[in-house]
Amino acid sequence: EFPAEMVELIEVEAASVYRVLGATASALVNNDLSTVLSLSEEDEAVHGAYQEFFRVFNRTETMEVADDSQMDDFRRTVMVSRYLDRVASISMECAYRLVFLLTGQRWSADDIAEADEDELESMRIPSGEGVTLDPDARFVSHLAPDEVGGDLAALIAEVDA
Repeated sequence: EFPAEMVELIEVEAASVYRVLGATASALVNNDLSTVLSLSEEDEAVHGAYQEFFRVFNRTETMEVADDSQMDDFRRTVMVSRYLDRVASISMECAYRLVFLLTGQRWSADDIAEADEDELESMRIPSGEGVTLDPDARFVSHLAPDEVGGDLAALIAEVDA
């Protein structure tokens, strides 16, 4: 049978991952930079539970395993903890990419953790602004002006001039 402490840690880790994943999805759907600020703390909770899981695992004496099936279950439990930590890390990567998409700047986890909401919001690029036409965007310059928004139509007109 698994040590109860390990099972409890998996439950804590899963709940924390659920919060990180939910907050990341909410930030992406709502373009909400303020939600991104709280994610670092949430991610730390996941990683802390993951580290504590392996501390407990390392203190656990060699289990008396009744059969190979029980050992497989134990291995799967260890993998669940690892995968939960990875899901949280991937969610954080999505949040960093959202910051880039909305601000045009790549920030590290430390930069985001130290920022405040006003600082992030002041860096936000309003939708449609900051668009530049580079050689990869030649196709865009061939779109009919009545098929695109006003700002993009003005940029296309500049290219054509």
